Amino acid sequence: MGIKRREAKPANQEIDFTGAMTEKEVARILRVKPPTVAKWRRTGAENAPPCVKISERVHLYPLAQFKEW
Repeated sequence: MGIKRREAKPANQEIDFTGAMTEKEVARILRVKPPTVAKWRRTGAENAPPCVKISERVHLYPLAQFKEW
């Protein structure tokens, strides 16, 4: 039984960054440690909250997509 990977969002899809959250904020809401959220993101786990890569070190979690998740 392996980890299922999420499908990436199309590059041309517009994303609302109003209220975007950091990994620390998402971890606090989910009551897990930030490295857990980072691991979900890195492995592409199917159950990971949706995030957008801003730079090599910065990933944001759009609030609207997080609420849908």
